[in-house]
Amino acid sequence: MIREDPEAFTEALERDYTIRENSRAKHVRLRLTLENGLEVVVPKSYNRGRIPEIVAAKRAWLRRSAERLLAEAAARPGELGLAPDLIELPALERTLKVSYRSSDSKRVAARVRPNGTVTVSGAVHRCDEVHAALRRAVMRIAGEELEPWVRKLATMHSLTVERVGVRAQRRRWGSCSGRGVITLNAKLLFLPPALTSHVILHELCHTVHLNHGRAFWRRLASYDPNYREHDRALRTAGRYVPIWFG
Repeated sequence: MIREDPEAFTEALERDYTIRENSRAKHVRLRLTLENGLEVVVPKSYNRGRIPEIVAAKRAWLRRSAERLLAEAAARPGELGLAPDLIELPALERTLKVSYRSSDSKRVAARVRPNGTVTVSGAVHRCDEVHAALRRAVMRIAGEELEPWVRKLATMHSLTVERVGVRAQRRRWGSCSGRGVITLNAKLLFLPPALTSHVILHELCHTVHLNHGRAFWRRLASYDPNYREHDRALRTAGRYVPIWFG
């Protein structure tokens, strides 16, 4: 990955940076972070044609700063939430290896390949853009995998589902509408299979009982005898979701 190589990181920063005007700025200032890459802050109406020359003149500073940031990232990878080399999807019992290819493109794209790898290409030194591309990739996988899971369990228990949707919700693991439309959180892919099944069964029960009355819990218990244990585990299941997914 480019972040492991200060020289490659520096070269990428020289090619791709953002420019921000600040009416209070009196001089050009360079700001470097792992999350957003290099930001060049300039006074209002500054001649932007001079910026490439200024960035090139600061190459030694860029290299030192890149080395410092990479060392900091290596010491606190979980805290910084940097781009991963592996994506663990316990619900599917699948691990995806992630590779990174830097290019001159301003965008970042993530492609899931048939061999179980993910290729991220473009401005891969921009951590926030990499995270967004990986989230989109996981969303696509969730869309492909969760609906068949729901359909299989529904058939097993002779239940009817109108439609299945997938979102990246912040709080809810799933929901069911009065019309039998089930919406699941893509983050379910990061949970143990038993917890993901529990959420799906919970929402399937709502296709019959739209409340949490006794009949609902009796039905859920018949599908998932360990539902109480699974329900408790869901309260802290957010710990399974990687920082970069948000």
